[in-house]
This record gives sequence, structure tokens and C-alpha cells, in this order.
Amino acid sequence: MALPLEAVRTCLERGLTFVAFRWKGRTRLWIQHKPTLTPIEHGSLNGLRDRFVIAPFHNEERHLWALRPDLRLDLDDNEMDTAGLQTCQGAALPQREVNLHWDQAGHAQAIADAKDGFASGTLHKVVLARTLPLAFHSSRIPELFLSALQEMPNAFVCLFNGPEHGTWLGASPERLIHATGNHVQVDAIAGTMPSSLAPAHAKDWGAKERDEQQWVTTAIEETFISAGLTEVTAEGPAVLKAGPVAHLHTTLTARTRTGQLGPLVNALHPTPAVCGTPRAEAKQFILSHEPRDRGLYAGFWGPWMVDGETELFVNIRCSHASNDQLVLFVGGGITSGSSATHEWQETEHKARTWTRIIEALPSRIS
Repeated sequence: MALPLEAVRTCLERGLTFVAFRWKGRTRLWIQHKPTLTPIEHGSLNGLRDRFVIAPFHNEERHLWALRPDLRLDLDDNEMDTAGLQTCQGAALPQREVNLHWDQAGHAQAIADAKDGFASGTLHKVVLARTLPLAFHSSRIPELFLSALQEMPNAFVCLFNGPEHGTWLGASPERLIHATGNHVQVDAIAGTMPSSLAPAHAKDWGAKERDEQQWVTTAIEETFISAGLTEVTAEGPAVLKAGPVAHLHTTLTARTRTGQLGPLVNALHPTPAVCGTPRAEAKQFILSHEPRDRGLYAGFWGPWMVDGETELFVNIRCSHASNDQLVLFVGGGITSGSSATHEWQETEHKARTWTRIIEALPSRIS
């Protein structure tokens, strides 16, 4: 028998391919017997059942990965039988380049370049991400994951490990898609302010944040219509608080038919909230300006067709762990009204999602 912390630590130490996540009120640990995740085409999504899917931000082959839960444990149990872990095979993790980070001047220059694109009409919005490297011993990852579950009860907290992508830890407030039966729901989240300064009503937010949120909402509505969905409705915007920051949030719902869900996910990703508009031009700007590949940051992950329900989350507020270093990914939407200083400060606020939890960890644990 083992405690939850011990079970997660064993999975990491043995290099198992697993995911630990909170979903529908339970914290689950799913482990695949073999370490390798086979890439699948987006078009194959509709044929999947009982999987945890993982997709990066950028992938020219349009592949994603699906973890098969050969072993399922419940981390909400005080003690659990982990004997089955001995039947699972592990693998070494890839070594990633960890020294590619923007300083404030480089970030500001990218914003200036984006504004040139706005002036020429080739761009309307682009989301730029930066990384913050923190010294963090790998043995503390399970502890950080369990602390995040307690500190962020409304986020999709997830820890994933696999040889194709390495170790990722996220706590997303943003759902990409929720589908059950013939109904689908998508969140449009954009516009950010510190929680302590955010007005309680969306109408009282600034024009920059309201415009940014409206672009995301409109893009999702157009995607619904292009995909042939019916009975499209939108509710919002409202103010959504996510720890140290707050966002504008609109919920869109629609009716689907058999076979539409997989193509819809493909059409939605990446959303304007993590990429920009127009999508192709914004994505190319990101790829040519950001100093490091985003990996799983701003991709999506979540359970696919588990008990007839699918819920995928945009992988923001996340980090990649490697070589006793935790690299935080934080981004912000850039528009013609953006201030480079303000945008840098916004990323600092978003980083507090994790740094405040890290700082609160007991120092006696090495």
C-alpha cells in the first residue's frame, strides 16, 4: 500500500508514462504499461474511447498522442495498492534545451515588431509567450502537484510524464471543449488583469481587454458555424478569477452530430486566446519570434470519451521540468493598444500562479 505522494513519486522515478489529474471531483492516476505513445492523426479522434489525449501547440504533422489507462489508481484514497506499477515499463526522458529565454528587452522588441504587423494590417492580435526558469529539484514535483490541487480547486491541475515530451505540470483555468451527448461547450477566455485590480463587471474593463476577448469569442462562433454546428449560443462575458489574475470569460454552446467532434477540435486549435488573429499569420509570427519551441504549452490535454464524456483543456499556466529546473510558460495577448511594460508585468502576475505555491512549500524538504 502507498500514499498518493509515494505513488506519484514512484511513477516519476521509474520513468513511467502516466498522467495524474483532477477531473469530475476525483484525482486520478492513469498509467500506460508500455512507455511509448504512438502519434495519431487528428482525424482518428472520433474512433478513440477511454484515452487521455495530449497535443502540442505546434505540430506540422497535425499529430496528437493518446495515453491508454492500462492501470487506474485513485489519488483521493489515503492508501492505494500500487503493486500493479511493477508491471509497467519506464523510459528515459529527452534532454531539452533550457537556456533559451527572453529578457525584457527582447520581449519588448517582439511587441514592437507585432505592432508593425498591426499597422500593415497583416495582424490583429498575437499571443507572445515567455519562459521563467526556476531551480527546482525534480524530487519535489509530486509535492508541488499535490499542493497545486489544494491551492487551485477550480483549475484543471495535471501532471504528465512521457518519453516523447518529458515532464509537464499545468493548472489551467481554460477549457478548450466539453462534450457530452450531442452538445458541446467551449470557453472563450482572453483579457487579463491582476485579481486585486479587476473590476467585478466585464463592462468596466478597459477597451484593450474587451476587444481581445471579443476577437476570441467571434473566432469560436465562426468556427462553430463553419463546422456545421447548430443552435449556437453565447453567454457572457463575465469575470473569471484564476488565482492572482482575472480574465474575461464567455461560454459558447452548440449542438453537434455524430462525427463532428474530432474535426471541431482540429478547427479550434490553437484558439486566438493562445495564438492570435488571423491564426495563420499569428502562428507564423510566434514561430519566428519566440526564442524556444512551446512544446505542450498552449496545446491541449484531457480525457477523451471517458464514460461518454470529453473534456479538453488548453494547457496554459504550465511548466516543463528537466535537469532540476522548472521552466514556467506565461503568455499575453498583444494588440495595437499594448504597452510592453504592462505586458511584461502581466506575465509576471501569471507566473505567480506557480511561484506562490513553490514559495509556500516546506523548506525542510530537499
